[in-house]
Amino acid sequence: STIAFGQSLANLKAKGAGAPTDIHKADLSDRVKAVAGDMFKDKVFPPAECYGFGNVLHDWSDEDNTALLQKAYDSLPEKSGKIAILEMLVAEDVVSTTGATAGLNLVMVTNEDGRQYKASELKSMLEKIGFVDVQVVSSPVTPYSAIIASKQ
Repeated sequence: STIAFGQSLANLKAKGAGAPTDIHKADLSDRVKAVAGDMFKDKVFPPAECYGFGNVLHDWSDEDNTALLQKAYDSLPEKSGKIAILEMLVAEDVVSTTGATAGLNLVMVTNEDGRQYKASELKSMLEKIGFVDVQVVSSPVTPYSAIIASKQ
């Protein structure tokens, strides 16, 4: 979340979809600003150098996610913009997937329009849009991974 990034990165100035009261309670009002918007209906995202999607993509269909990531790409500045995605990833061989990820995937598939992705699936989606330097950083202690890419 924007608040977690703000708490862990002392020099970060950010805008996020968090509630203003949560930002104030976290004592980040001087560096983190809440912005209103609808990620699906708005034509572009507010100007930024990096957009983060934490536990977002697993809720939506491949088509919706492609549209969101395309909107992020189109809204980023040329040659300096980045995207950061935080998700629990399905193992490439599927059978090595953590229990937490498999359980969440079952919830997403049965109750939402989404699913958990493999790293290769998100990498392919990002590269088709035009992102480059796609990196996957997996946590050794949690089932989460960060996928980071740049706009060329």
